[in-house]
Amino acid sequence: MGLLDFNYIFISYALADADEVYGIIRQFRDRGYRVWYDDGTVSGDEKADTVTHALEHAALFLVFLSPRSEALVKIRREIDHALNAGKPFLAVYLEETDLTGGLQLRLAAQEAVWKYHLSDEEFYYQCSVAFERMGLSAMPPARYEATVLPEPAETVSDCKENPDSDKLTLTHYDKADRDHMRKLLQKSSVLIDLIAEDRVRWGSPESAELIDRLAGGIGNENEKQKDEYELQELKDDRYSLINLYAGIKKEPAFLPLYSQTGMLLRKYGLFDEEVILLENAVAGGGLSEKDLDDVKERMEAAVRRREADDAAMTGAERTAANLRRALLKRPPDVPQVKAMLERCSDDAVLYDIACNTDIDPDMVPIREKAARLISSRDYQYALSSHIYDPVRTSMILDLYDSLEGDELFIARTILTDPNDVNKTHMMLYCEDEELLMLGWKYVYGARDLCTDRLHAIGSDYPEKYENSDPQERSEWEENWFICAGETALEIIPEDEAVRDRLHGTVTVDSEPLHFYLSLMHTRKAIRWWHAKKLKNPVYIAYTGSWTSDDQVKEVLSARIDSTELITEMIYGDLSGADLVFGFRKPDDLTLQDRFCVEIMKNNPDRAIREHVRKELLRGNVEIPGVDLSEPDPLYNGHH
Repeated sequence: MGLLDFNYIFISYALADADEVYGIIRQFRDRGYRVWYDDGTVSGDEKADTVTHALEHAALFLVFLSPRSEALVKIRREIDHALNAGKPFLAVYLEETDLTGGLQLRLAAQEAVWKYHLSDEEFYYQCSVAFERMGLSAMPPARYEATVLPEPAETVSDCKENPDSDKLTLTHYDKADRDHMRKLLQKSSVLIDLIAEDRVRWGSPESAELIDRLAGGIGNENEKQKDEYELQELKDDRYSLINLYAGIKKEPAFLPLYSQTGMLLRKYGLFDEEVILLENAVAGGGLSEKDLDDVKERMEAAVRRREADDAAMTGAERTAANLRRALLKRPPDVPQVKAMLERCSDDAVLYDIACNTDIDPDMVPIREKAARLISSRDYQYALSSHIYDPVRTSMILDLYDSLEGDELFIARTILTDPNDVNKTHMMLYCEDEELLMLGWKYVYGARDLCTDRLHAIGSDYPEKYENSDPQERSEWEENWFICAGETALEIIPEDEAVRDRLHGTVTVDSEPLHFYLSLMHTRKAIRWWHAKKLKNPVYIAYTGSWTSDDQVKEVLSARIDSTELITEMIYGDLSGADLVFGFRKPDDLTLQDRFCVEIMKNNPDRAIREHVRKELLRGNVEIPGVDLSEPDPLYNGHH
C-alpha cells in the first residue's frame, strides 16, 4: 500500500475537552486533513484492537493536552504507544498545563503548539506547518473523498456522526461496575446541576473531587480486584460521565456530547440510561432537523441494544429492569409501580428503591412500599441504620412481632434511632431492664409503655427508682449507661457481619455507635479508639466539645475543617448531633468550652485557629494566662 493509504492524523484527547477538540477537528477536515478519533461508535472487545490499529497506521499522532487530560491513563497509554512506535508527534496545549514526572520528560523533546497563546489564524497556520514538516500534506477535496484506508475501514472517521457504525455489539460489562455507575447517576443530579450552572467548573479538579466523594459514599466491591490502571480508568470514566451529563444539560443541542455519553453508557451496560438520554433529547426540542434524525436513529439502535440485553436476562432480572424503567418516568405512575413492587422478590432491588434519594413527592409512597416488602433480616437491619430516613420508620412499624427475640436489632434501634416512634415500637419487644429504664427516662411518650414492659419482665423499676434517694438514682443511671455502652460494643461486630454479607450499594452506618461509645463508655481506651473512627464532622465537634478526656479532645481537635461548624459549636447550636437516645444536648453550652482551646493548640490549619480565636474574642471570653489579642497564642506546632 502507498503512503496515501496511511495519510491521516490520530487524535488523542480527554472527553472533558470534547467540545473544543471537535471544533478543531472540523477545521482540520475543512482544510483537507484526514483524522481518526475515538467517537464512541466502537465498544466492547473491539475497542482496544480498533484504537491500536488506527494508531499504528496513522501518519501522525496529535494529542490535545489540558489540566483535564494530564492524569488520564488512556491518554498516557496512547502517548507511550506513539512514542515507542516512533510516530511523528505533535502536542497541542489547549490551556497552560503542568505535566508531572515521566510524562513531562517524555514530551520535553517533542514538537508542541501552545494554542492558548495564539489567535485561531496563527494556531491553524502553525499546525499546518508542523504537519508539512512531518510529511503530512492536505489533500484536495476529490482526492480526500477517494482515499481508501487499510482494514478495518471503520477506524477512520471524517468527523461525521454515524450511528449505523455500531453493529449492536453488546459490551461484556461487569455487573458490579454497572450497578456502581447506575447508582452514581441516580445520586448525582445535584452535582450535575452544579456543573451545568457553572457553579462547579466543567471538568475541573473540584468536580473530580466531588465525584470521588459521591462514588466513595456509594462504594464498589469490584474496585478491590482492579489493578492501578483499571481503577484509574474507572475513575476517568466516572469523571467523564458526570461532566458529559452536565454538558448535555447545559448544551442539549450539541450532538457530539451524545456520542461520547452513549459510548460510556454502553461500556458499562447502561442501555436503559442511553435510551432515556436520547428520548429526552428528542422530546426536549432544540435540535436541528438533521441532528434530530441522527438522534432518532441512535435511539432506535439503543432500543435494539436494550432488547438484545434483555433477552439474556433471567426472569427476576427482567422484572427488576422493568421496575427500574418505570421508576425513571417523570412523574412515576405510582399505582403501576406499587403493583410491580408486589411482584418483585429481590430484596436488593427493594432495598435500593427504599434508599432512593429522589426528592420527588411521588417517590415517598413508593419508597415506603418497597421498605415494607423487604423480607430479608439483613436488608431490614441495613435499612434500619439509615439515620433520619422516614422510610425506615415505615418499615419498622410494619414489622410487628417479626423482630421479637432479635435482641441486637432491637437494641440498635433503641440506641441509635433519632425517631422516638421507632424507639417506642422496639420497647414492645425489649427484655433488657437497663434499656427499658433509659427509655422510661428519655424517650418521650414511652413512659407508660416502659412501665408495663418492666412489670412484665418482673422488674421493681420504675417504682424503685422513684422512691430512691438522689445518690442511688445517680448510681443507677450511671450503670444503665454503662450497660448500654457494653451493648453498643456487641452491636458493632453485628454491623460488620451484615455489611460483609450484603454487597453492592448496601451500607450499615455504625457512626452513631462510635459516637455513643466515644462519649459514654467507662474505659478510656475504648472511648479513644471509637473517637478515632468518627468521620461525621458534627459528631466530631459534639464529642470534642463534651468529653472530659484530653486524649480524645486531642484526637478530634485537629479534624474540624469547617469554620461554620466551629461557630455553631462555640455558640451551642449543635442540635443536628442529637442522634443518640439518652444523650440530649444540654442547655448550658458555654463559650469557655475547652474544645476551643484544643483547636487553638492542635489544628494544623491556621485559618481555623484564627477563626476560633476571633470568635472567642467576639464573645468576650477570657482564658487565664492567655492573650487572645495575639495570633496563635496557644498553637504547639506539633502537627
